[in-house]
Amino acid sequence: MALNIALSGLAAAQKDMNTTSNNIANANTFGFKESRAEFGDVYSASIFSNAKTTTGSGVQTSIVAQQFHEGSSIYTNNPLDLRISGNGYFAVANDKLATQNNVLTRNGAFHLDKDNNVVNSEGQYLLGYNVDTETGQVGSFEPKSLQVPDQFGQPRASENVDIGLNLPAGAEEKAPALFNMEDPDTYNKATSATVFDSLGQPYKLTTYYVKDNQTPNKWAVYYSATDSTGEKPVSLAGGDFTNSTGHVGHSIEFNS
Repeated sequence: MALNIALSGLAAAQKDMNTTSNNIANANTFGFKESRAEFGDVYSASIFSNAKTTTGSGVQTSIVAQQFHEGSSIYTNNPLDLRISGNGYFAVANDKLATQNNVLTRNGAFHLDKDNNVVNSEGQYLLGYNVDTETGQVGSFEPKSLQVPDQFGQPRASENVDIGLNLPAGAEEKAPALFNMEDPDTYNKATSATVFDSLGQPYKLTTYYVKDNQTPNKWAVYYSATDSTGEKPVSLAGGDFTNSTGHVGHSIEFNS
């Protein structure tokens, strides 16, 4: 009996070492949850024994419990490597047409297959819900496999540019007729913004502000547009007036 009790202790120690070894072996496995061996003592029970003098019968493994606390982060160069912060799981399915048969995982190492579906290393499809692009609300709670489209919508030309700024009331007055965008001494301030044409090509729109030396509290505003590199000029039409250098602009009034 004494030998069996001692052997149970050796078996429990071996189980604990096996569990620890498995945790170490999977230290670099994405989404792996470590385990912990939990033990309980074995009581000897017999109708012929005296409970006051009976010794225990050793130790036994109660459970190898998986631990679900959050692990550390690993930063990679793959934009499809995902991580859940806090509670939650990724839902994946073996068949993208039978998404109701899904399993849960914390492993966020995903990539694209030949059809641009987001899958894991086992070829299981990552699932998600349809979201309304206008409201941001979930449109349907039926899970679907996620697929990255080849095109992300149609390009749309810029229509309006909202600019918020403060112009100094004590700025030096200048002559709008002498404005030249290549000469910083002919204007007071300048701001820039990126705009797009109907094909999605970017352009740099620069706005110049000149404090009018003829009319109090008025500023002349001029525009210039170039390609995204700031080199090739683009013609602009419209405006309230054209100064002597041919630059298009208009006047705005401010309260000093």
